[in-house]
Amino acid sequence: MAVHSNSNALPSGKAQVPAYPEFLNPSDMPERYALICDSDCMLPEIASGTKLVFNSAQPCKPGDMVALFFRPEDVEPGTHQVRVKRLVVGLAPWTVWGKPSRGDVQPIIIVEMLNPHR
Repeated sequence: MAVHSNSNALPSGKAQVPAYPEFLNPSDMPERYALICDSDCMLPEIASGTKLVFNSAQPCKPGDMVALFFRPEDVEPGTHQVRVKRLVVGLAPWTVWGKPSRGDVQPIIIVEMLNPHR
């Protein structure tokens, strides 16, 4: 992930290019990536401004903090596409996210936020 500073700013009159894409596709992310928390919904464990590092090659287990990527059409204006929550119940080992398994049963996960607890 590139870090942009004022020293890399384009001269005035030139079009500015957004530093980040409007929406992220998790399959386009590198194996290890970082996010910066910008809310207090995971206090007291994660404060706003905390840098979080994720590794998509490591399996998730209950109790882990996970990054949830929402499809662009599911993101309301003014909200974030990626949300960090604590995993309560993960996918069953025989399931693949987004694909029905054993008939028409859709795989699910259960996550929680800490502040307010939901």
